[in-house]
Amino acid sequence: MTSNRTQLGIETLQRDAAALFSFVDSIGLHCYQDSESPTYLAPSVDFFKYVRELGEATKAYLNVFPSQAPGDRRLYQDYRQKLETIRSSWFELHQLIKPAADADTLNIPYTLVEALTRRLNWVQRFETTKFAILHFDELNYFEVPVSDIREATNRLRSIIPDAPAFRENLGLIGIPYSQSSSLHLNYLICHEMGHFVFQESKLKDKLLPHIETSIVQALYPQLEQTSSDDLDWSKDRLASWSEELFCDLFAVWLIGPCYTLAYVELFGLTTVLDPASTRGFSPTAGSLEFGRIHPADLFRLKQQVILLRRLNWWGEVDAIRSHYVDVLRCAVEIDDSELEFRTHEQPPDYSRKTLKAFLALAPRIMELVIDVMRDSKGDALEPGVSNYQRFVGPIGEYLRRAVVPSTILEGDDHWYPDPVALLNASMKFYLESIEGLMNTIEAQKTSLAGHRSRWIQRVESLTAKAIEDYQLLVAEKGALQVGSSFKRPNPKSS
Repeated sequence: MTSNRTQLGIETLQRDAAALFSFVDSIGLHCYQDSESPTYLAPSVDFFKYVRELGEATKAYLNVFPSQAPGDRRLYQDYRQKLETIRSSWFELHQLIKPAADADTLNIPYTLVEALTRRLNWVQRFETTKFAILHFDELNYFEVPVSDIREATNRLRSIIPDAPAFRENLGLIGIPYSQSSSLHLNYLICHEMGHFVFQESKLKDKLLPHIETSIVQALYPQLEQTSSDDLDWSKDRLASWSEELFCDLFAVWLIGPCYTLAYVELFGLTTVLDPASTRGFSPTAGSLEFGRIHPADLFRLKQQVILLRRLNWWGEVDAIRSHYVDVLRCAVEIDDSELEFRTHEQPPDYSRKTLKAFLALAPRIMELVIDVMRDSKGDALEPGVSNYQRFVGPIGEYLRRAVVPSTILEGDDHWYPDPVALLNASMKFYLESIEGLMNTIEAQKTSLAGHRSRWIQRVESLTAKAIEDYQLLVAEKGALQVGSSFKRPNPKSS
């Protein structure tokens, strides 16, 4: 009987290499910009440039791949496997191109992203870090793990000699496409920056001894009867919860309480408030429950309040007249005994002991944040409270008159409030003073959600413009730095 099976050989490699060449080429075509293309921030341009360079190196390798095939048929399958390695790596990169292409400067909060990045650049070891923003369908914010991208590109580099390494100082952050014009909710981008810092600083490795110690203490004396798989499961839970908590605290230190208040809004945590309860609140389903990756919401808020107090922010937050702040006060009242961790992966007793181990570890996460948040001189990064205290009143007055609060006048001095002061003052105004602004506008009703939403967007727009102006003003000739603030030279003296 005659077999119709194709004889594998050079021609097969030629066809497979050509198909893969076309796939890589089609990805690269989406990474070119011309005069009619949308405009992108520099980090996105750098990302596209990297993908093009990697694509050109890959295509050059595929072009001659069939001609380099070994003559020994026993080596054929191993050689052909290189095509599968290239294919799988490019499949991973393929998922990032369209989200990056969708996030042009008209569709991302680029002013905020640049301000947050500059703030991060004050942190030791991250002076040159930059972020490309990507749009995703999920209503969530997340950092694309650079370690995964490096792993994929390193697989290519192990095969393709001329393949470039992924940029050392480039991070990728995904935001919901629906929030492209938002300001306040996009404060959560700071949490994703925290993931980048956590991973690039290899903080998991630093935490591992403390994780193991906490687990040993929580499981003793049943430790000897615990399998290695169960121990690894517990380590993974503690590592995930630790990273999420670190990112929350990192974000609070980076931009202040506006992150915490945005967190309350995004996850609808005001629903815990209950006037019928003697405590003033009734935890909703899940608000006290740890998930597989994330700690419980109210626990996270409680830890953020602890840091806000440590940074001298809490007095300012406590003075804000808003039910959002009531949620924070409630979170502080939560006792660790009220927290839960339910899972089908382990018996209830074992999951409780895993949670107990994390609660003992949590103070170490705070110490880790303190170690990381240092400037280039090794001093603790200025949290921005003093500038906020100085400018929050005038910024609120400007916003109440629908004026961009770029320059604050004090006698003959023209002061420039920094982004941390602007972001937090704007959030305060949004929470307690939006009605005052609307009442000065004819035919606007504070009872109508549509009217209120319109003026919230207006306040966000005014704040974003002030942040954009800040970089121009502090860079102008003769701008003076006084402490951590900047001002224009006295016009009379000049």
